[in-house]
Amino acid sequence: MSILLDFLYPRFCYSCGQPGSYLCPSCSKYISPRSLAPSPPPFEGFLSLFPYTPPLSWALKSLKFHFVTDSVPMLANLAISTLSSNFPNVVSYWQEHHFVICPIPLHSSRLLWRGFNQSQLLSSALVCALHLGHCPEILVRTRASRPQSTLPSDSSLRAGNIQNSFVVTPPIPSSVILFDDVSTTGSTLLSAAQAFPPQTRLWGLVLASKA
Repeated sequence: MSILLDFLYPRFCYSCGQPGSYLCPSCSKYISPRSLAPSPPPFEGFLSLFPYTPPLSWALKSLKFHFVTDSVPMLANLAISTLSSNFPNVVSYWQEHHFVICPIPLHSSRLLWRGFNQSQLLSSALVCALHLGHCPEILVRTRASRPQSTLPSDSSLRAGNIQNSFVVTPPIPSSVILFDDVSTTGSTLLSAAQAFPPQTRLWGLVLASKA
């Protein structure tokens, strides 16, 4: 599969076209990290690492819609480097309070079609580098809603589409980081957060956001 993907999607930098990697070191410098955002309830903290703009948006679209999973290490390393250099106090806080990363799940039908959950692939790399726990099974998507990317960027439409789509299964950790690859209005993360008991300490983490 990797050989076939390399043939269909050769490893050229998404920005400048230089061969060898999907994002060369020179172009990666133009991906500017965001600052710590205000935390919408029920989140204790919320962190969106980058704006959803090229070349990062191109890499994420290739991962999700063209199944270029070879880009996962590059995307994960970009997130790990930014968290370690720009938000070391946040990472230390997560480690001190034994946070676990919980990727936003796909519905079983969509997972069967795609063959992987891009958020889980990314979070698997994050937990190893950041020394955090990983709980990809505690959050379950029970409703096959329309993909959020197919809807207009309207918070009410997207919130209604994803409402009551998640349940949590015990044992439930006391401190959880809900992780997603892309966020537009935050509706998916908010719906997932509402499935947790009110005493759960929650953080939101997304690789890129459009807002």
